[in-house]
Amino acid sequence: MIELGAGAGYWARLLRDLGVDLVAYDIEEPSTNSWIADAPAWTKVEVGDEHSLAGHSGRTLFVSWPERPSGFMSTVLDVYPPATLVLITDGRVSVGADPLYDRLASGWEQDMAMDIPRWPGRYDSLMIWHRTDSRHPRTTPPSASRIAISGSGSETK
Repeated sequence: MIELGAGAGYWARLLRDLGVDLVAYDIEEPSTNSWIADAPAWTKVEVGDEHSLAGHSGRTLFVSWPERPSGFMSTVLDVYPPATLVLITDGRVSVGADPLYDRLASGWEQDMAMDIPRWPGRYDSLMIWHRTDSRHPRTTPPSASRIAISGSGSETK
């Protein structure tokens, strides 16, 4: 897997602890990132943006809580052609344009969605999407082993 927008590496650490081979990137060092400057670094996160993904074309892309409705995701899906996307977000923005979900509606199909532990008032879920464009062969999300999301009562392959 490859994670973009990894922040302090919380999800990268959880996935690596489960044996997932994951490369994590964020546009800023955790210590200077205004979103997470006070958070401890959970694991190694490389500094990089969507252009850093070029050398990892065979990996499933993982993104949690991308900035929306603006942000990097609609660009990332054009620059990095993963066949599989694992996405944590709260769904389509209900008011106005949502470039991420507009892009997903054109050329992607959702395989599954599952509840995960969430903050009060949030409606996040983990979703797995695959490209419907045959030029991008489908990849398998992390390992063949089951990954349980603690507290959610759900698991996925």
